Amino acid sequence: MTTKKSIISLANNGGIALYCLLVVFPMLAAFVYAFLYSFGVVGVFSEGVTVRHWAALFSSSELARSIGLSIVLAFFTTLLSVFIGLLTGLALHEHLRKGVFSTIAHIPLAIPPVVAAFAIIQLCSGSGFAARLLLACGVIGSLAEFPSLVHDTLGIGIVCAFTLTAAPFFALLFAALYESENVRHLEELAATLGASRLQRRWRVSIPLLVRRAGANITLLFVAVLGGYEIPLLLGLQSPQMLSVLAHRKYAMFDLAEKPQAFVLAVVYTALVMVLLVFFMKKKR
Repeated sequence: MTTKKSIISLANNGGIALYCLLVVFPMLAAFVYAFLYSFGVVGVFSEGVTVRHWAALFSSSELARSIGLSIVLAFFTTLLSVFIGLLTGLALHEHLRKGVFSTIAHIPLAIPPVVAAFAIIQLCSGSGFAARLLLACGVIGSLAEFPSLVHDTLGIGIVCAFTLTAAPFFALLFAALYESENVRHLEELAATLGASRLQRRWRVSIPLLVRRAGANITLLFVAVLGGYEIPLLLGLQSPQMLSVLAHRKYAMFDLAEKPQAFVLAVVYTALVMVLLVFFMKKKR
C-alpha cells in the first residue's frame, strides 16, 4: 500500500513538473520578455529602462477606447451567449443529449472564427443575404437602407459572430449540467413547496446552472477579450479591439511603435489576471 501511494505521489509530482515545464514556464518567459521589451530593456531599439512607450500609449485616447470596446463587446457576447444557451438548454435538454438537435448544436462548434466572420459578412453586410431578401420582399427600397452589421460602430457584427460559435456550446453545457446536477428533482421539490414554474426556473435552475458554468463563462469573456480574427474582419479601423491594436503596433511599418505592442500585451495579461483572481474569490 505504501509503495502504491509513493508511485501515485511520484506520478502526480511528475505531472505537475511536466505541466510547469511545458505550459507555465513558456507563458511566464513570454510575459517577462514582453514586460522588459515594453520598458526598453530588450528589443531591437533597446535604450535602457524607459517609460516612454507606456507614456506614449497611455497619453493617447487609443488605449482607453480599445480597452473599453473590448470589455463592452466581451460582456455583451458573454451575456448573449449564456442567455441563448440557457433558453435552449432548459427547453431542449432532453433532445440535446442525442438525435438531430444534438447534431445541429455540435456543428457550430467546428466552425473556425474566420468562417464565422465570413458568414456574418455574407448574411448581414449591406449587400448580404438579409439585405437582398428584405429588398426582394419590398421591406426596403434599396440596399443602402439596410443597416449593415459589418464594420459598424457598435460592433454588433463582432458580437453576432462570437455568439454564433459560443451559444451552441453553452446550450450543450447547460443541458449536460441539467442532468448531472439533478435540476429536475430540485424543481420538483420547489414545486411541492408552492413555487410556480417561473420561480422554479428563476430561483432554482438558472442560479445553479450559471454557478456551475462559472469557469466556462469567465473563459469565454477572456477569449472574446483577446479575440483576433473576428474583430479584424468585422471591426472598424478605429477604435480596434486589444488584439487587433497590438498586432497593428507590432507588425506595421513604424518600428518605433513596436514596443507599444508589448505594452498592450502586458495590459491584456494584467486584465486577465484580475478577472481570474476575481473569479477565484467569488468561487471560494
